[in-house]
Amino acid sequence: MFHIRIALIVISASLMTGCGFMAVRHDTDQTVVVKVMTTQGKAIEGVPCKLKAKDFSLATTSGVAVVIPRSDANLFVECDRMGAIGRLERPARVRGFPSSQNFDSGLTGIAVEHATGALYEYASPLVVRIGSSIVETEHSITQNPIEK
Repeated sequence: MFHIRIALIVISASLMTGCGFMAVRHDTDQTVVVKVMTTQGKAIEGVPCKLKAKDFSLATTSGVAVVIPRSDANLFVECDRMGAIGRLERPARVRGFPSSQNFDSGLTGIAVEHATGALYEYASPLVVRIGSSIVETEHSITQNPIEK
C-alpha cells in the first residue's frame, strides 16, 4: 500500500509540474504571408495590408512573409487596393495538440504555452479577397460582400 501511495504522489507531481519541462515550446512567434486575390481569384502582389490581434498591430504588403506573435486571439487582416477593401478574420488554433510534447510538459507546461501564445498558430497563408469580408470559425467560413 505504501508503494502505491508513493507512485500516485510521483504521478500527480509529474502531471502538475511536467516531467519534461524542457519540452515547453519557446517559439512565441510565427511567420505568415498575406495573399490578396481579386473576386475572379487572381493573386495581387504589393497590396498594403494591416494585421491586428489582441497584442499587436502591424502593416505589411501582400506576398511578403512577416513574423507575428502567436496568440489565442482572432487575427484581423484588412487590405486596401486603391480604395477597394478586403477583410479576413481568422481564429487562432491549437497547434499539434494533443501531442506527447504537450503532455510531457504537464499542466504547468500547457499553462505556460497558453500564456505565452506558443500553444497557438494562425493557418497561413492569410487569403484576403478584395471586395469581401471573410470570417472564419473553427467549423465554418462566411464570406460577405463589402458595401461601398
